[in-house]
Amino acid sequence: MERQMKNNVRSYAITGLYRTYCSRGGTREHEGKLSEAIIEYTKAIRTDPTNPEAYCLRADTNKNRDFPRAIADYTKAIEIDHGFLVAYFHRGMAHFYNKDYDNAILDYEKAKKIQPKISEEIDPYLADAFIKRGDARKGKKEFQKAIKDYERFIKLVPKHKDVTVIQQAIINLKAKMRICD
Repeated sequence: MERQMKNNVRSYAITGLYRTYCSRGGTREHEGKLSEAIIEYTKAIRTDPTNPEAYCLRADTNKNRDFPRAIADYTKAIEIDHGFLVAYFHRGMAHFYNKDYDNAILDYEKAKKIQPKISEEIDPYLADAFIKRGDARKGKKEFQKAIKDYERFIKLVPKHKDVTVIQQAIINLKAKMRICD
């Protein structure tokens, strides 16, 4: 009984410390002090290495500066929680902006499998995955696949704010395909 109480106290202390480090990291990031934010997120990871959230927070801080480190942190978060939709999508974005379209597409497809139904209530990350995957395929000159992704996006979320932009992209791609034939 006494041992269990000590374990519970330790668990609460770790959780509180973990949250403090994550909060400080968010504050530093908001202030534009990215190196300090990364240090705070690293402290959170050391406090609780089994929580995928801090890995994602640190990766988000790194994703525009250091793609390999960001991708490694997203990967670690996914290893801890295979259903962590945000980690798949953000890792896909890091791959996309690093022009690694094949891995971007793989991560977007994994995100789709985790949450296959799109509606107005769903996390906007998944809705954007269709656009980004289409963009990735367009970048690889897989125009027909890009068009299918764009058309599927429109069919699933017809009221999304980017529908008219995507419709124009489809028209442009179809015209490009006719020119290439």
